[in-house]
Amino acid sequence: MRRLLASALLGLALAAVGASGAWAQAIRIVAFGGSSTYGQGLERYDAYPAKLEKALRAKGYDVVVTNAGVSGDKTADGLQRLDRAVPAGTQIVIVEYGINDRFARIDRATTTANLDTMLSRLRAKGVQLLLIGYYGSQGLDALAQKYDAKYADFNFPNNGDQQYRVANDPQLRTTGVAHFNAAGYDMIVARILPQVEELIARVRR
Repeated sequence: MRRLLASALLGLALAAVGASGAWAQAIRIVAFGGSSTYGQGLERYDAYPAKLEKALRAKGYDVVVTNAGVSGDKTADGLQRLDRAVPAGTQIVIVEYGINDRFARIDRATTTANLDTMLSRLRAKGVQLLLIGYYGSQGLDALAQKYDAKYADFNFPNNGDQQYRVANDPQLRTTGVAHFNAAGYDMIVARILPQVEELIARVRR
C-alpha cells in the first residue's frame, strides 16, 4: 500500500512539473508581412514586432516575437516563403499583406484569394491568427471570421485617401511612399495588444 501511495504521489509530482514546464515555455509569435512589418527605414527595435514583444513582456507574458517582414513583399511572395517564415512550433501569426499588391495594381480578388490560401495553410498548422487589413482593403474582416482570426487595420483617422497620400501625417514617415515612424508603431502596438493577448489566452487553453 505504501509503495502504491508513493508511486501515485511521484506520478502526480512529475505531472505537475511537466505541466509547469509546458506553461513556462515561451509563446512563439511571428509577424509576417511587408515593409510595415519589417519597419522600413528604422532599426529593428523600432519596428512593431520588437515593440510588441517588449509590451507583452512588460505585462508578464513570456513571448518571442519574430520579425518575418520583407519590404516589397506581395501576397504571392508571402505564399512562396510562408513555410520558411513560419517554422514548426509557431503558435501565433500576425499577417500583414496586401498594400504592395495594390501598388502593383494586382486585382483585389487575387489578393483576397492569396490571403485566403495563406490563412488556410496557417490554420492547418494549428496557428492562431491576427489579420491586418491594408489601406483600402474591404471585406477582410469577413475573411478573418472564416478562419476564427482576430482582425485589425493600420488605418488611423485622416491617414490618407485612395492615393495612399499619408506622408504629411505626423505619425508616419515622410519619405516617398510613407512608412510608419517609431511613434506610428507605438500606435500600432497599442491597437493590436489586446487582440494578441486574446490569442495568447487561446494558446494557453
